[in-house]
Amino acid sequence: MPRKSRLVARLLVMLVAVSASVSGLSSRVEARGVDYCAALGSVAYLGSSTETGQGSAGWQSPDFTYWETEFGWVSQLSRYLRNGWGIGMVNPSRGGATAADYLPGGRWAVTRHAVEEVARHAAGLAIISLGVNEFGRQYSPRRFSTDLAEFVTALRSAMPTIDLALVIKPDIGAPYGGSVQYPYRDYADGIREIAAETTDSTLIDLRTVIEAQPRDTADMWSGDGVHLSDNGHTATARAVRDRLFAGCGAPD
Repeated sequence: MPRKSRLVARLLVMLVAVSASVSGLSSRVEARGVDYCAALGSVAYLGSSTETGQGSAGWQSPDFTYWETEFGWVSQLSRYLRNGWGIGMVNPSRGGATAADYLPGGRWAVTRHAVEEVARHAAGLAIISLGVNEFGRQYSPRRFSTDLAEFVTALRSAMPTIDLALVIKPDIGAPYGGSVQYPYRDYADGIREIAAETTDSTLIDLRTVIEAQPRDTADMWSGDGVHLSDNGHTATARAVRDRLFAGCGAPD
């Protein structure tokens, strides 16, 4: 393909991505209405430490997997969905996880077998929240995009009708080692492009909700500067709820 044609194609992808981030909806997902939650069945949460509840008060998971807390964003949202519509949950998230950990050869069984677990629960929606650990460790953004795309493909191969939500997490501000080769926006752009290219998907950019470290003026981050505080978890739960489930109306 000539260079000019490749540039035009790239610009078209970016325009579609921007549109997706504004509306947050595409194709079947766009048709969500009052019956959506009633028919959903269960929701899968696929991420890393934030999705286990780490940073919220009372979190004490011995193996860095999901732990129910009062303020963990997954705990808050899953209670809302369970109490309102009887929606179940499956959460094979693990602290420290990267997209590669959800593929064959991943470091932990809980993430390595996540696709099978989500399929076993017949989840109608999967919320994927990855990328921060790749940034923290300064893994190649291109490799991250490849791994994330492979994970999305695996989910869709196992469950062709599952809806997907891809989350861009808040910016932790600096890599774990402190030296920046790849800025966080490179990983965010990869998530945005995959969301734009994936049918029946929603993009949720939490950078518009929670200020990046170290410019935290709303007490959204815990003392370690890496994990969200109770306030940050609550803001995340509200943002995800409002983007994905507003069309369902108020629960009974």
